[in-house]
Amino acid sequence: MKNFILPFIALFVSNQILSQSSILLSNNGTATTLAPNESIYETTQAVSNTKVTIDIKNVGPTTQSYIAKRYDVLLNTAGTSTAEAYFCIAGSCYGPPTIVSPNPLTLNSMQSASELQGQYQMLVADLDEATAVGQSIVKYTFQNTSNANDSVQISIKYNATPAGIKKTQLSENKFIITPNPTSDDLNLLFNSDLNTSSDVIIYNSLGELVLIEKHQLNNGKNSIKININNLSKGVYFASLQTANSTTTKKFVIN
Repeated sequence: MKNFILPFIALFVSNQILSQSSILLSNNGTATTLAPNESIYETTQAVSNTKVTIDIKNVGPTTQSYIAKRYDVLLNTAGTSTAEAYFCIAGSCYGPPTIVSPNPLTLNSMQSASELQGQYQMLVADLDEATAVGQSIVKYTFQNTSNANDSVQISIKYNATPAGIKKTQLSENKFIITPNPTSDDLNLLFNSDLNTSSDVIIYNSLGELVLIEKHQLNNGKNSIKININNLSKGVYFASLQTANSTTTKKFVIN
């Protein structure tokens, strides 16, 4: 029995070590570590480019090489135009047709891609938005070239609401739309508890995204003026989104 148990324990420990990933990812824009299968939320502008930079660190005991794989889960289509995803890594950039990086990224033990000389050592994930803003989802897998089980995947979700976000963090009397109804510029009045960036997103009655703008908020009272001259008459919803809250209110254009 002892001779059986000891090899079994050795095999179990060996498998546990092999199953541990040597890859540690971080969002270079926010300097936060990314958990496996974590989602990054970004907003875009029509006919514009949005970049997300991901740093890769080899936390294993030996030198390793990694490739990146791109999966276009959903690409926004607006009329005859479609959003395009592409990426750079290990010093080279690849257009939309390339979904697996041909050249591996080689990192010494405890070395990060950001420590390497030259441009585009980290993964730079690009999305060129279509002629109108919409939802896109692009996944990236980072895989050890010598061990397929040593891999980590993350998702980048464009113009999507994070799951579990608190929708009513700002009370109704702290988020006012005036005038409402309106036929002129729209004024959003609200209080913020800190200095932060925000997105103002407007949806029509069908739930279609028709306008998105980035704004900087100040601690205290804020007022944002939105030009709605390009929107037709009807019922709309204005959503104010920050990193940890989303508040939405209805308004009418007459």
